[in-house]
Amino acid sequence: MADLYSIVSLFLVSVVAALTGLGLLVVLPRRADDRLMPLLDAATSDTIFLFDGETLVDASPTARALIAGSSLRGPPWQRLLAFLVRHFPDIETRLTALPDEGRLVLESGQGGALTPLALVAELRSGLVQIRLTDPDADRSAVVDPLTLRATGEELELLRSTVGLTPHPVWVQNGAQEVIWSNGSYLKLAVQSGEELSWPLPRVFRLASQRLQRIRIVPPGKAPMWFEVVTAPFADGVMAFAQPIDALVQAEGTLREFTQTLTKTFASLPIGLAIFDRQRKLALFNPALADLTTLAPEFLIGNPTLFDFLNQLRDRQMIPEPKDFSNWRKRLTDLEKASAIGQFEEHWNLPGGQTFRVIGRPHPEGALALLFEDVTLQMSQTRRDRANVELGQAIVDSVSDAVAVFGQGGDLVLANAAYTAMWNHDPMEVFQGGCHDIGELASYWRNLSSSTPAWAEIETVVRGAAVAPAAGWPIRLQDGRALLCRVVSLTGGATMVEFSAFPQAELSPVEDFGTPLPFVSQRRTGLG
Repeated sequence: MADLYSIVSLFLVSVVAALTGLGLLVVLPRRADDRLMPLLDAATSDTIFLFDGETLVDASPTARALIAGSSLRGPPWQRLLAFLVRHFPDIETRLTALPDEGRLVLESGQGGALTPLALVAELRSGLVQIRLTDPDADRSAVVDPLTLRATGEELELLRSTVGLTPHPVWVQNGAQEVIWSNGSYLKLAVQSGEELSWPLPRVFRLASQRLQRIRIVPPGKAPMWFEVVTAPFADGVMAFAQPIDALVQAEGTLREFTQTLTKTFASLPIGLAIFDRQRKLALFNPALADLTTLAPEFLIGNPTLFDFLNQLRDRQMIPEPKDFSNWRKRLTDLEKASAIGQFEEHWNLPGGQTFRVIGRPHPEGALALLFEDVTLQMSQTRRDRANVELGQAIVDSVSDAVAVFGQGGDLVLANAAYTAMWNHDPMEVFQGGCHDIGELASYWRNLSSSTPAWAEIETVVRGAAVAPAAGWPIRLQDGRALLCRVVSLTGGATMVEFSAFPQAELSPVEDFGTPLPFVSQRRTGLG
């Protein structure tokens, strides 16, 4: 009986030992991995990442959603850093020191543009576990599914809007590091020869101004111009870049055109002064200073039109009008008077110079004044007028009647003897009277006896025949006898001369109008 009891006891001990061993085999591994169990539970609502170095080993559903929602393309480690650096600028440095510290607890500051975030990072069995939580979240709150879906749809719309924006958009933290960007910025970074890494490459070097113009020169490509607008965001800035290549090109074309005009104006001998709608001098050329003797410093100071005219008046470079105020007002009212005419005057200055001043109204109220020194031209005109008057006086001193015709047969000159003989004032010729040899021949024919001489004279004056040396005898209706001769002058002009016919040289039956070969040609001062 005792032996049976011993055998049963030994059997029970063996069973208990076996069960204990089996229990230890099951319990001990579970205890070793007890701290990793929340990560493996697919039903957990915490945001947990498990990394082996920079390789993602596992993640909770919310953690995977966070990685998938990142606009950055790259490994999960870089996507997570891109998210964390917005809340913790020095997160990469702190995670590097995790092997020495063993555990890292961080909480983002309050009052920023981003919601608060708590981070717990610790080493577990050689792996890095990162847990993210919202310290202000209400754990007992239950989100309505419809509200959650609407929020998700709005978030997706915002992501799509930013992602499809053709203009680069990015965020820089306080250390000037690019911690977020849209697809256009990443594309531009690749075009600029930058390598995509974390932090993202800085394509634009921002200054402190809110609005700035930045040029980028991609390798082997033409420069690209952008207008960048920045706005404060968290501890850094959010920047928006708009391409302005067409605008810069247009400005360059306008600048070249302006330079061309400036060079052209600089070489003009005519002084140019352009006043804007406020009547301030906006543009002038060097000739203006030379002609008016105004100091360039005064002109560069953008004087008003009234100051400009007053300076000219002080330097006696403007004629002194009887009513200077009204004259000045007339000049400033050019815009209103442009419909009926333009301002143009000749200024005879006390120093003997003569300026021709022209005013031209321009759109939007601008005004241009042109100053031209016409002293030589006016002097030449005066000399020409004096020569004409002298020539007229000489012709008037000739006793015979003289009429000079141009190459086309038009009357250009007649002397006083001609006016007295034919009762025909040459001044009336240019006021609608007879001015052509045909009209004058008809006029002469009506005042003389019938003769074919006038047709021959007209033919000679027009250059279709040669004048006889002796001329034609003509008898007027009042009985006077005349001798008409045609003399060729330089330049195709001709002179018709009427002189008293010597009655003694004609027989009583002499046929008037027939050329007289026996009468010698007399020379005059005009021949």
